[in-house]
Amino acid sequence: MPDKLISIQDLTVTFSVEQEMVTAVDNISLDIPRGSITGIVGESGSGKSVTALSLMRLVQSPGRIAGGRILYESSQQAPVDILQLAPRQMQDWRGNEIAMIFQEPMTSLNPFIPAVGRWRKPSGGTKKSPGQLPDSKLLIFSGR
Repeated sequence: MPDKLISIQDLTVTFSVEQEMVTAVDNISLDIPRGSITGIVGESGSGKSVTALSLMRLVQSPGRIAGGRILYESSQQAPVDILQLAPRQMQDWRGNEIAMIFQEPMTSLNPFIPAVGRWRKPSGGTKKSPGQLPDSKLLIFSGR
């Protein structure tokens, strides 16, 4: 089994709606292997986007990450719980270690440039195989 890049453990995200707490993500756990392409599939309203936003710590009020851990396991350092990073540290990580492309085509992507190609590292590849995604980077596509 490949190394883990991300390990989500018991993640719970809630929203305060009309003086009531609504659970959008309920105690989920999953691992994302290093070097893999992983998709989260589910019905509308099942928590896919909220889970992706949690990975970036971008859940906005009235939502909040109520529990769990999100371990980022870089190949260069010990695992880090993203949820424990100070706001400034998390800001530095966004774009450097972890990135998200929102599914808003007119503002997010140039249709003439492959999205994944922007984050590839050189590997002596050909035009058909330009390189590999960096081992310690996470790219999230979100259909908000």
